[in-house]
Amino acid sequence: MDYRLEIDRISKKLVMRFYKDKDSDRYKLIYEISKSYGIDPLIIISIFLIETHYRPVYLRILEYFVFALSFVRNLMFKHKINNYTLGVFQIGLTITMSFGGICTHKIHDRSINQLSIKEFIKLIRLYSFNNSLRILCHYIQYLLHSIEKEWGESKTNIGRLGELYNGDMIYGLLFLNTYDQIYYLTKNNCTTNFLL
Repeated sequence: MDYRLEIDRISKKLVMRFYKDKDSDRYKLIYEISKSYGIDPLIIISIFLIETHYRPVYLRILEYFVFALSFVRNLMFKHKINNYTLGVFQIGLTITMSFGGICTHKIHDRSINQLSIKEFIKLIRLYSFNNSLRILCHYIQYLLHSIEKEWGESKTNIGRLGELYNGDMIYGLLFLNTYDQIYYLTKNNCTTNFLL
């Protein structure tokens, strides 16, 4: 199957989900907090839609379980903890630790050497929706600054942001497509009929 058709199909599905739930408390909170950080709320909403599509609740619960087991192995046997991505926004552990004030790690470190019980508990708390959203906003500010420094201001920066956020060009295209469709819907006060 052509990846562009698949991207378009998934984007439409995500946008329809957004449109159905757009007045929910979570979206209101995303609007409020992202605007307080000077970030376009549709950026955060697009990430939220994509990440929760690919990581439903049962998989996220499993990821927390695997992380907890890794922590126990780290505590007992000093095994390194992989830099897992967790939560509704799938933010990496080292990003959460860096922006959450636990300790200084390079954002793209592949593993964590040592984690105390106190740090583990704080880290779990940082993955609540509210805290995760704030950390994501800090991280998006950082990424946007890096992109604008290299490329200047451009509409295609949204696609670059998606690619940089996930590390995959297809994700960047899905992110751009989803963002554009939500932007069109919200700015033109449309229904989802144009997607059909």
